[in-house]
Amino acid sequence: QAQVNNFEKPVVASCPNHTSFKDYLKRWLDFVCGTNAETVLWYEPQFFQETDTLGKSISTNWCCRCASCQRLFRKNYGHLMPSSLTPTVQNFRQTSMVNLLSELSMRVTDRGKRNAVKFPSITSQAIDNSVGNWETLDKIAEISEIDEISLEPVWEKGIQPSELAKTCRRTSQHLLETANRHGKEAQIWIRNYLIEKNTEESVPEATFAAFNEGIRNIFAISFKGTRDMSGLRSEDWQRVWTMQTNAFAECHEKATMNEMIKAMKY
Repeated sequence: QAQVNNFEKPVVASCPNHTSFKDYLKRWLDFVCGTNAETVLWYEPQFFQETDTLGKSISTNWCCRCASCQRLFRKNYGHLMPSSLTPTVQNFRQTSMVNLLSELSMRVTDRGKRNAVKFPSITSQAIDNSVGNWETLDKIAEISEIDEISLEPVWEKGIQPSELAKTCRRTSQHLLETANRHGKEAQIWIRNYLIEKNTEESVPEATFAAFNEGIRNIFAISFKGTRDMSGLRSEDWQRVWTMQTNAFAECHEKATMNEMIKAMKY
């Protein structure tokens, strides 16, 4: 069952409220949990939204108004689903995604595996999707079966390294506070795709900003400056990868030294 936008047009995404899609995910989870995988990553769960290559909304259309969503909405709220994105519709979308993750993550935990959720970047346009806001992050972090929550700091085109570091620090602070409050592990993703030439220093700046705020689980997206994906490849992917791995090595060295100093005190 495809999602349907507010103009009654189907889009290329499955509806999270449709029984057949949830049944498919359950079968997929049973297979995955039968392997040696340790963690199931829920990557940016959200209703469909038209975006550019950096994930920025390029349309005010929204989903989903399929028959399944409309039936569930009427059952929950006692009236027909509006065709506009009202606060009630926003609440319905948020609740739908939280309920889906709660149901599926429980299945993963029951099979002895971990759950990690990667959220969309949180921006002032958070209304355009069901997960990309701090309130929803908090609600999903409340799910007992979720072990790890992660974010990718907003990385606007042309942003200066110093400004990016500030953004990364704010994101890391809020993410870590949310994770600690709910007993989860916090992870930051550092962008290694579509990095423009001569701006590669943004990569270590963002990495050090997250590390200095206390994040110890730092992930690069993706391998070798996204060398093998032509549409997302960084212009000087070799320099991006060199700077990223050097930053990781420096963070690791600092973390190891801090642990040694801490052990010596006791």
